[in-house]
Amino acid sequence: MTKNKIIISANVLFTITNFRKNLIEFLLDKNYEIVCVANNDDLSNTSIQILKDLKIRFIKVNISRKGMNPIEDLKYLIKLVKIYKDEKPNLVMHFTIKPNIYGTIASKIAGVVSLNTINGLGSAIIKENFFSKILKYLYKFSLLFSKKVFFQNNDDLDFFVENKLVNKNKTAIVPGSGVDTKSFSDCTSTNNELTFLLVSRLLKDKGIYEYIAAIKELNKSNLNCKFLLAGQFDFGNPSAITKEEVKEWEDASIIKFLGKTDNIKEFFKIADIIVLPSYREGLSRVLIEAASASKPIITTNMAGCKDVVDNGINGYLCEVKSIQSLQNCIKKMIQLSNSERVNMGENSKQMAAKRFDKDRVNEIYFKEIEKICSM
Repeated sequence: MTKNKIIISANVLFTITNFRKNLIEFLLDKNYEIVCVANNDDLSNTSIQILKDLKIRFIKVNISRKGMNPIEDLKYLIKLVKIYKDEKPNLVMHFTIKPNIYGTIASKIAGVVSLNTINGLGSAIIKENFFSKILKYLYKFSLLFSKKVFFQNNDDLDFFVENKLVNKNKTAIVPGSGVDTKSFSDCTSTNNELTFLLVSRLLKDKGIYEYIAAIKELNKSNLNCKFLLAGQFDFGNPSAITKEEVKEWEDASIIKFLGKTDNIKEFFKIADIIVLPSYREGLSRVLIEAASASKPIITTNMAGCKDVVDNGINGYLCEVKSIQSLQNCIKKMIQLSNSERVNMGENSKQMAAKRFDKDRVNEIYFKEIEKICSM
């Protein structure tokens, strides 16, 4: 019997192997053929090896990530049309902004079904300016051709519906990208001093400047704790933090920089508290993984962040872009007893297993996939 074929299309390959590996393995077990379409990135060697181990084909396609470039974006659209026509998949699953827009248009031209996941909005579409108007129009036009549009939180779904970017009848919620919550049981730290860690892509929008500013203020009190920063540089992003900035913070003994990793559990093992003062997320995978690793969390009271923290139960919520609010939450965490922090961590673990486990996410996607592929 011929296998149903699904193309998973995203901006860079790491996005697929890091966020969609559980879903891919699930679909392979259900006897689907999977093809991945994306551009290379700094972690491509590791990502390509993951796909080789899974015996999955990868088709490289160039994509400009530096804002909108009509010529480059048109080339990307044409390339996707050719790939989709040649591959003749039963379904294309699109993730990240440009695949969601241009990939969905390409699917329509190629005559294949598109399923979209809006991973998060970002500041570009929320700001009221000329660029955001163009982006909204592109979303509105492209999503006309989508069979189903998944959102990772209700705030993002409501934004799209209220701005008439998508018909509510074709929307649904999926609780993140799916985390194997049971695999994070061995992340207990053995620190002599309380250790805070911010791990994310190194972008301004992740609240890194607020983190640094809060630490500077806290250090004036000579607190017996340590602050870490980890993650991958993303120089193609307008919000990128520079290597020079990170070196300056290290030289001033504000933070210790850990770099990037293929195995985030190694970072969790040396951290007691996870901090993410992000301006907005789709649904933060790092926070879900941190919760799965039994870590108390400090994050912002914003879409995609607040969904992973019940304030005072498994962590604290601070106000977005507020150094003082972040500082106060860190102080509150320091003032807790060790047993209170351990209890918060246990609450995190229970929440992650109940709300965000990969099995729940995979079943939501599979229900829609089966419906489409049986048509």
